[in-house]
Amino acid sequence: MSEAASFFDPFFDWKSEKHLVRRAGGLLLKNKKPSSFGFPAIPETSRLRTKRRRRDPELPIPGKGTIAVSSDAKILLRFAVRSEEPGGNTLCLQIGLADFVLSYGNMEDDAVPNVIIPTTILKTNKACFINPGMPTTYWLSLDNPNGIITYGKYYMNKSMTLFEVKLKYQTGDGRMAWSDAASHDWLENVKRVTITQDHGVGVGLPHIQAIWKQQAADYMKIPSKIRILPLPVVIDLSPLVISRQEISILDLERGVYTTPANLPRACRDLYGNVGGPNIVLDTPNFPHFSKAIHRSCQTPGLLGYNMLKAKSGEFGHEDMNGTYLRITLGYNLGDSPGCPYVLEVWPVDHFSPIHDHGDANGIIKVCW
Repeated sequence: MSEAASFFDPFFDWKSEKHLVRRAGGLLLKNKKPSSFGFPAIPETSRLRTKRRRRDPELPIPGKGTIAVSSDAKILLRFAVRSEEPGGNTLCLQIGLADFVLSYGNMEDDAVPNVIIPTTILKTNKACFINPGMPTTYWLSLDNPNGIITYGKYYMNKSMTLFEVKLKYQTGDGRMAWSDAASHDWLENVKRVTITQDHGVGVGLPHIQAIWKQQAADYMKIPSKIRILPLPVVIDLSPLVISRQEISILDLERGVYTTPANLPRACRDLYGNVGGPNIVLDTPNFPHFSKAIHRSCQTPGLLGYNMLKAKSGEFGHEDMNGTYLRITLGYNLGDSPGCPYVLEVWPVDHFSPIHDHGDANGIIKVCW
């Protein structure tokens, strides 16, 4: 199955996971780069500062894994995965402003492979192009056992896949075999990864391939963040979490739910606090609490309704439905943006504009 990193930003734990180091007089926050979900951490590749060639990173398992890069390319981004066999082919994905090419060939340094691999677009052509100058996560997934190559942006979910290639078929006895073994079996041996992007100079070059007709070294650099995961992106982890005592074989087959073990560390901690059976609205002391909240929100003049009405213009225009109530619980411990627990009340048909919460983790328990 896919690892937990495929559920979110592949660079999340590097920039957000922290630990406390106790010192005299207080606490000092220190960043760390932990091992990723049980696998050895792959160091980030630094920007090219000299002409000395650094050793390229590698897929831990030949022909299999996911390559993610955070890139601010303005013209072009290129993934290249080389076969370890002498004279072997290189798989190359080139993504530009208005074009992209997946190809392979016996590539020497910055030459362009010339055998095009047809792709199946799952979104739109435009969605596949780079976001010029905007830091974006791009990922390329190689699933050698099933003969599938996929490319996507942003989160490493299957739902974020922009195109795919299927090079194997299922035989009568259930095995997966190459549709054209002579042309594609070399993909089983690709391992060494090179990722380059433009410097931003030479804007206006008319086509992706034009860069390699000139001195590529004048235009290309190594992106600042590269991460290689040992597993391909093959599923979407469900956002619905249930305990390991509740999950069944059928749930695992359908992928309808996930368990706390698949969550990032901070979410596992939150789930451990709010996932219990007593975190409910209607308690023995107030068995009709949820009905009281509903009445208060729906009845003009009552507290809930008045609070919603007061918030109706906070997003720039009057809209009673574009509101919800937010009641904080507990104390601000200083390790989160405010109190760590929030009771949110969403009346029927209410909403909020799409927004983010920076690098915060969150668990939502539906209590009613």
